Amino acid sequence: MSAFSERTRSPLSQSYSDGDITVQVEIYKIHGSEGWTLELVEEDGKTTTWDDTFATDHDALDEFRDGVELLGLTTLIDSDQDDFSTVH
Repeated sequence: MSAFSERTRSPLSQSYSDGDITVQVEIYKIHGSEGWTLELVEEDGKTTTWDDTFATDHDALDEFRDGVELLGLTTLIDSDQDDFSTVH
């Protein structure tokens, strides 16, 4: 059984674009875990995954939206920006 088949994907998962950047916002729950995972997948396959999980898939989506509003999408996915490396 693959790791993907052991996940429940939230219907809140979606594509999100900001300017010329598009990411796939993946929200999923791994079977046997207690929380929902938030992961951003860039067009080139790079991923940004939050360390913490969320009580609900709505909480995960709210975290993404808040991050975009406060920091911008570029900062959320740019791992070279050390000042924000602990945001997720």
